[in-house]
Amino acid sequence: MKKERAKRLGKYAFGLSEGKLLDMEVIEKLNDEQIKELIATGFRFRHKTLEEYVELSGKPLQASTEIEWGKHVGREVW
Repeated sequence: MKKERAKRLGKYAFGLSEGKLLDMEVIEKLNDEQIKELIATGFRFRHKTLEEYVELSGKPLQASTEIEWGKHVGREVW
């Protein structure tokens, strides 16, 4: 059973040089206990980059319109 489970997880894992790294898509197929177990055994989850999300959308990356929030009043981060 452990070999089958390892094989199943292996198809989601990325390069071993990066450690035990799983694609975020695998989370949708796991319950909370399974996710906690994976994290406890050293697995981490890989998020897609912005470029990957743009490519998946099939649309070009576009900047949103600027919003004028008014004059700054102190320690805001812009």
